[in-house]
Amino acid sequence: MKSNGIACRRAKPTLGKMEQHIHFCSTSDGVRIAYATVGEGPPVVKAANWLNHLEFDWQSPIWRHLLEEFARDHLLVRYDERGNGLSDWDVEDLSFDKFASHV
Repeated sequence: MKSNGIACRRAKPTLGKMEQHIHFCSTSDGVRIAYATVGEGPPVVKAANWLNHLEFDWQSPIWRHLLEEFARDHLLVRYDERGNGLSDWDVEDLSFDKFASHV
């Protein structure tokens, strides 16, 4: 955007002011999977890592600054895998095939 010949950019959110929104979806075998969104723009999906937790990672002094940086110009989408974090823990099948299944 230009104003009087000067290039202007939308102000970026101040660190510490962003809020994530936590949602749930269900897999074909009924397991509830938690996912969080924050920011605006083209989507970036962060794959779950071992023992991640959407709320704890968001509050962590180790991870918070990195997550907010990704969300400054993007819609950051993160999720807790089955058996982890806010997703269902009481799950019958924790096999690799079930983690990777699309149905």
